[in-house]
Amino acid sequence: MGLLPSFAAMASASLILFMGGAYCLKIARGEAHPPIATWIIFEIGVIMSLVTYLSAPSHDLVRNVANTTDCLAVTFILGTLIVKNRKEGIRFHPNEWICLAISAATFIAWLEVHMPLVGVGGFQVVMTVAYYPTYRRLWTWKRPGTPEPPSIWTAEMAAAILGIYVAASGHDLLATLYPIRAMMMCSTVLVFIWILKRKQRPMIALS
Repeated sequence: MGLLPSFAAMASASLILFMGGAYCLKIARGEAHPPIATWIIFEIGVIMSLVTYLSAPSHDLVRNVANTTDCLAVTFILGTLIVKNRKEGIRFHPNEWICLAISAATFIAWLEVHMPLVGVGGFQVVMTVAYYPTYRRLWTWKRPGTPEPPSIWTAEMAAAILGIYVAASGHDLLATLYPIRAMMMCSTVLVFIWILKRKQRPMIALS
């Protein structure tokens, strides 16, 4: 791997870890309110995406830096949510049950056909569907401010773009799937945040 891809890999990992740490702080302070069930699905998706990727004959943790580092970040975020909401139960909505069903089906299919693309691709579908509660919360949010900090999602999107570059520079098509999906989902969250802020402008003007 050349100097520029190596630098991009370090920058991507740093951004993801920064995002994870900052998000944990915002959750602990009550400044972010992500649904815990969604992050349980993310934990399953990010770990199994990496596991199925590593089953490929040609694999490299650095080329798949976005998925590799996200394993740590998502685990820290989920742990923070569990501690923060330890007195509350974990409720799974129909969307989360659908994600769990897709996860089980993807895992079984991967075991049967032994094709890394089936596993990695399937778990990207799981993580895509898992964003629905986040979109729904942003769309229906009534309180002042936003439940999702835009700076965190911007950093995550930038990390994903760097991750795509690192994977593509190593000609690792399989490793590009995770950061491409992450970039698309983060950009969609930012669009929902922008829409929410646009809807809140008349309320702020009236106050």
